[in-house]
Amino acid sequence: NAELLAGRLYEASTRLKREILVIASSDFSHFLTPEDGKQKDALILEKIKVLDSPEIERLIRKHSVSICGYGPIMTLIEFSMLESTNIEVDILKIGHSGEIIPSNEVVDYASILFSGQKVD
Repeated sequence: NAELLAGRLYEASTRLKREILVIASSDFSHFLTPEDGKQKDALILEKIKVLDSPEIERLIRKHSVSICGYGPIMTLIEFSMLESTNIEVDILKIGHSGEIIPSNEVVDYASILFSGQKVD
């Protein structure tokens, strides 16, 4: 589905001769200890950095990672690969809700920027 949606977005961008900015929004691990969430999220963040959306889905299912918006993340990866060359993935910030209100059960967050040269 991510490949299909990314392809449709790319086709629309090409047909309309307009650039599209894709934003994917998702929490990462939910209601785990900060340590457990960090460990599970690291598995997925490593695959995001190398643009491996099929492996993201496989690891989420295998390790029961509670990233609720992994479909949009995978679509962003697939669209980026159609739209750009030399894609850079920068992890801008990683944190969790316990940093604001101390808790042993937190929700994790990550800000990630994808950038690259447009394919001609």
